[in-house]
Amino acid sequence: MNIRKATEQDIPRLVQIEMSQPFSAQWGRQDWQQELKNVAAQVWCYEDEEIKGFVSLRAVAGVAEILNVAVAPADCRRGIGFALFTRVLEELKKQQVQDVTLEVNVRNYAAIALYTKAGLAERSRRKKFYHQTDDALLMGKIL
Repeated sequence: MNIRKATEQDIPRLVQIEMSQPFSAQWGRQDWQQELKNVAAQVWCYEDEEIKGFVSLRAVAGVAEILNVAVAPADCRRGIGFALFTRVLEELKKQQVQDVTLEVNVRNYAAIALYTKAGLAERSRRKKFYHQTDDALLMGKIL
């Protein structure tokens, strides 16, 4: 197991994983290229022979926003998401990030369980945020 920052060479696998998960942000190749060039962006990968999952975030002025998280379907429910998410939170703390936030579809039960297990809590809701039907939970954690 290796948790590391993503590079441009990882983009095809990031796109493949992301497109396999219906609740992911559904970025494409160009979006990933732009994200990896953004100075505030960090993309962390869990790798075991190949990339199994990722967390994408932006951190500025002591605050981090998690933007995109996915684990390959064949590797779900194996602790990969939790290991990756825990490591990302540790890295953010080392970077003196004090607050982490994210939003998640209320129907994404697996992600909500992961984030709750990692210590994030609901802060508020955005009504009918996704597709004008599903609420978004805003979750966060003070590091």
